[in-house]
Amino acid sequence: MIIEDFRNRLKKAVKTAGGGKKISQLAGIPLSTLSGYLGGATSPTIQKIADIAIACDVSLDWLVHGIENKSISKSDQQIDKATIDEAIVSIDRILIETNKEIEPSKKPELVWAMYELLANKSKEKPDNIINLLKYIS
Repeated sequence: MIIEDFRNRLKKAVKTAGGGKKISQLAGIPLSTLSGYLGGATSPTIQKIADIAIACDVSLDWLVHGIENKSISKSDQQIDKATIDEAIVSIDRILIETNKEIEPSKKPELVWAMYELLANKSKEKPDNIINLLKYIS
């Protein structure tokens, strides 16, 4: 059900933002790959979900969880791709260093939380990140 809900939001976002061809170009994803995501043949990585959210001008919260009241779109606040990239790399590095794995369904939530920590330039970043990993793992 959760995956189906995600896929339905993905379809809606892509359609509303101009269609598969346009979004595949904006997100830097081959159209065949995007079609695989939309049809359920394959699942996007965290990075691809972030790229698609930016290309569709929707928030990660909405795309992943369907949460509209926390929506942060490009029209309200610019989602910084460099910070998303930094969040993903940081998570991967911490998971490798701590020899931990997380369920794929929890990765988008972790990326968003990491993004918010990095974007807010929290002074307690290391402790918050480790606690977040312990909570989600």
